[in-house]
Amino acid sequence: MSRDNLAALERLQTIDLQIEGLRKDADEVPARLSELEAAVATARAAADAERGRLADRERARLKVENTLADDRARAKKWEERLPQLKHPREFAALQREVDGLKRTIEDNEELVGRNREDETNIKATVQAREAELAAREAALSEATVTLRARESELQGQMGELEQLRAAAQEGVEPRLLATYNLVRRRRPGPALVEARKGSCTGCNRRLQAQTFNTLLNGEVAQCPSCGRLVYAAPDA
Repeated sequence: MSRDNLAALERLQTIDLQIEGLRKDADEVPARLSELEAAVATARAAADAERGRLADRERARLKVENTLADDRARAKKWEERLPQLKHPREFAALQREVDGLKRTIEDNEELVGRNREDETNIKATVQAREAELAAREAALSEATVTLRARESELQGQMGELEQLRAAAQEGVEPRLLATYNLVRRRRPGPALVEARKGSCTGCNRRLQAQTFNTLLNGEVAQCPSCGRLVYAAPDA
């Protein structure tokens, strides 16, 4: 194989490795956006959960307040009846009812107070969750613009390199090019590596003496261990 053919293959690989690096960077864009979208979804779910908790607590308080209004009206009505009762037994019975109802009213008033305190705390949590959600959404919006612009830039660079690749592969012998492309499809990273001191630098396995001698004569061979194309380094 001519030195020019090897040089053309090396140029082709340099371009391919650049394309591989750019494609890896471009593939990270949707992954990063997915992470940010997941963070927004998590923050939204947390905010919704706190809003739901607040709504439940408010409904419970309103229910108790409605009961309180009814109980206060009943207590007032009963108290107004007390002076009208002539029989001591009836008076005592109604007084017990009034006293019991007043204790229930006091208990419910305390419950309403606790509910209001809980609502205040939950409202603070809701505000914190909503602030976090807004921050996550802003980060996603900003990152989407930045990352999509970067993705477009990377696609442009890959397009330019693909054109250079098409020109570079014209200088490689067809059979060698086919083998090189096959190796590239099977494994990432370099498909063409040097052989030094009788070993493949791709996998560090020892080459057969006959194979290494072939490389010293300027040929390119496949490493039987890793399948990469190998050639003798200038100082092999």
